Formats: sequence, C-alpha cells, structure tokens
Amino acid sequence: MPQEPTNIHYDIFISCKSEDYEMGKKVSDYLSQFQIKSFLAPKDLREIGLADFGKAIDIALDSSDNLVVVASSADYAYELYSPYVYYEWHTFAEEKKSGRKRGNIMTIVSNKSVRNQLPIGLRNYQSFDIDDFSDIVGYIRKDKKGQTIKQERLEEPSKPIVNDTPAKPRSRFVKKRHDSHSYWLFIRFLVAAIMLVSGIIAIIIKDKTRRNHEVVAVAEVIQEIINQTGVVTPDFSISTDKTNCSPVDLGLPSGTLWGDRNVGAQKESDFGDLFSWGETAVKRDYTPNSYSVETKPISKITTEEFDAAKAILGDEWSLPTEAQFQELIDFCEWNMTKIDDHIGFEIIGKNGNKLFLPAAGWDDGTILNHLNENGYYWTSERTRGDNRFARHLLFPRNGKGIVGNGNLYYGRSIRAVYSSSNSHLEAIAE
Repeated sequence: MPQEPTNIHYDIFISCKSEDYEMGKKVSDYLSQFQIKSFLAPKDLREIGLADFGKAIDIALDSSDNLVVVASSADYAYELYSPYVYYEWHTFAEEKKSGRKRGNIMTIVSNKSVRNQLPIGLRNYQSFDIDDFSDIVGYIRKDKKGQTIKQERLEEPSKPIVNDTPAKPRSRFVKKRHDSHSYWLFIRFLVAAIMLVSGIIAIIIKDKTRRNHEVVAVAEVIQEIINQTGVVTPDFSISTDKTNCSPVDLGLPSGTLWGDRNVGAQKESDFGDLFSWGETAVKRDYTPNSYSVETKPISKITTEEFDAAKAILGDEWSLPTEAQFQELIDFCEWNMTKIDDHIGFEIIGKNGNKLFLPAAGWDDGTILNHLNENGYYWTSERTRGDNRFARHLLFPRNGKGIVGNGNLYYGRSIRAVYSSSNSHLEAIAE
C-alpha cells in the first residue's frame, strides 16, 4: 500500500477552475521567477501521486502556507458553480480562523466587477487584477530556508524576522527574554520609564513650538538613562541633519541625480525611515485609520506638504517619478550584495558610479515585513484609475526592480532625486 507524501511543501496554493487554468498558470509561472513554489491543481496533482483527487487536494492544502483564488468569473468562487474551488478557499479560511494556518488569502480576478461580486468570505482579503499582480510577491513571506514565515515569528520579538544578521527595527521597542534576574530588571526598567516620562514632560512644557528640539532632547534623556541604569530602552531612529544626502550622477540619459542614501538614513547602507504615500512623518503604525492623505485629490506629489524628501532634505530634493525608476532599471546594472550586514542592490551606472538600495522591507499596521529581503520605494505618482494605490519600486531577492502598485497607507522607503534634473524627465514620462 503506497504511503502518503509527508515532505511536500508549497509556498502558495493556487485555486482555480479548469476554465481559468491559463490564468492560474500565468500566476504560477510568475511566482517561480522568485523561487516561490506553488501548487496549481490541474497541473500539479501528479506530483502528490494519488488517484483520489479529493485526498490529494487536502494534502496540498495542508502543505501550503498561503492561498490565492484565481477567477475570471465570481461564480467560480461559489459552491454551486465550482465546489472544488469553494472547498479549497473555504477550508483554508477555516484553518486560518482556527489558528492552524498563518499565511495570507488573496484573489486574482479578471476585472473589478468580478472582485465586487466575490463571496463575502473572500471580498475582505487582498485582491489583484490579472494584468497587474506583481505585488503578490510582497504577501508571500519567505525565510532563508525557503519556507513561509509563520505568525509565531512575527509575534515573538525575541526571534529575528530577517534572513541573515538581525537588523535594528525602526522606532520599535526592543524586547529581551527574561533571565533569572528578571525581577530586578523590571524594577530598573520601571525607574527608567519614570525618568523618561518626566524628561519628556519637562521638554514639552519648556518649548512646545520646536518639534525638532523636542526630539533631540528626548534622545538625550534616553541616552542619559542608558548611561545611568544600563537598562535597554526603546530604540529610536532619529535623523536631525537635513543636508546629509548627496547627489550621485549615474550617467543616465535624463541627467537624473539620485540621493546616495534613503531618507532618514545616516549612511548609504542604513535602511532609513518608512513613510505612507504623501505623508512626511514617521509613524508608530501604518493603517488606514492613521492615514491622512487618501481623501485629498492629488494624483502626483509636487509640493512639500506631501513630499517627505522635500520636507526632510530640503527644496532641492523630491520623490522620484515612475519614469525615473524605470530609467534606473533600464540603464543601470543591478547586483545583489550586502553592506554592513544589510542586503540590497548595488546599482552601477554607465559611468561607473554606484548607488546602494537596501532591502528595508515595508510596514503594514505595526508589523515590519521582509526586512533584509525586499525593497519597496515610493514614487510621486498615484495609480491611474485606482486611487487606493500609488506606484512604487519593488525588488525581491532574486530579481531586478519592478514598478508596481501599493496601498497608500503602507510604510515604505523613499530614495530622493535632486531637483536640478527634474526638467529632463517630462519627455521620458510621456
């Protein structure tokens, strides 16, 4: 009697009706470019080696960390019209509710009307159009062993969520495991917290109108607490120098000059800060409720009010356009490398000059995703035809840059361009 497979692992289960096989294969082929292993039922049932298709599907579902429903018609997601597709996504959703599954559920549809008619159990999950689903890569988290990162790793700050050497998260409390002296550590931290709050109150009372001075003073109070108590306190990434970004000429046809580091970074290898699209301040959480720009009728960022590069670095700098990123992709050599234990791409221009774009990940809510794995960089342009998104550069560990769409409220990196070159770019954009 043949044994059932026990060592199969899939990063994502692609659920689709046989009529949508070509759409499903398109998704599977795309994901394979990034070494993301997918299970596409019409094609991959043979790999499991069971004639009982129902049992084979159960094994594949159990062995998959994420699921995507691919549909050209909303009917194909309903039990009446496609019982297998319904069983697959409904089973995965129930497993997710019970806590036995931690991955994401997504849909890829042929058009917006299909998305609006999906079952309510699917409508609230992330959805993509079949003509532009490149962002799906960002929803399939993979660790250095090629397996999807489990939720437990995201919930336990003591475990690193990065590939190689753990990097310092921005604006987050660094939690340490309790040891045998946890009681005394708690007492010392309590004293430190009281000192910290007292210092902040004193600073605010002294000068409410000078925000930057408050931030610097808070940092000094924190440092003094560290010196006096030895207690591990919140780790803040604070940039007070607005002139620390230098333009780099890569010999591009447009003449664009790129900044040598991310906004908020002290040196080229630093991750820098993350921003929601159109906002100019770093936040504690990146959610729709904390987002302030969505209702404003802007299709392209041109002013300091919405441009973090201008607001932080000065008027000579600005967010790049999609055309500028595309030029960077088309005319430069891209090599995956590591600087100061930070993974990213070294970008080499025709003239031999170089940039380093670190894989700073992205923030959704309060969870930092793909740090030291993927890079996500905002452009100044909103997505045409869908105001929920803006255009961004995405590069995975195994590929070059891709310009795609991202939710406006997500926290993403900014690499500024020097404004003296902006006049050259209208022709490229057109």
